[in-house]
Amino acid sequence: MKYLLASVLVLTSGVAQSFCMEPRPPRVSVFVVEPSVPHCLSGYRFSGRHSCSRFDLDGYRNDVESYLRQMKEYAEESRAAALKYANEAQEYAMCQANKAVEEYNSAFK
Repeated sequence: MKYLLASVLVLTSGVAQSFCMEPRPPRVSVFVVEPSVPHCLSGYRFSGRHSCSRFDLDGYRNDVESYLRQMKEYAEESRAAALKYANEAQEYAMCQANKAVEEYNSAFK
């Protein structure tokens, strides 16, 4: 059993660390605010008509396009943060396992 645990230690990382740093949950820095529908479009859903000027419509379209870009950035940053966290969590788990094996094996020296 002693040699089995030692081989697990060698196969997993080679060198056991004495201190394992638990990862922190990711934080995403992108702050997204959903655009407000202009008041001039409030009845459009029911009547098919609106009282918006071209300026109002262009401004709303720009706001929606900006929102979509921000949401894409949020999704990309969230994905990257989640992958980083998953990798750090895996490293932490392996470190803790190696530390336990090292402590177990040192008891039999």
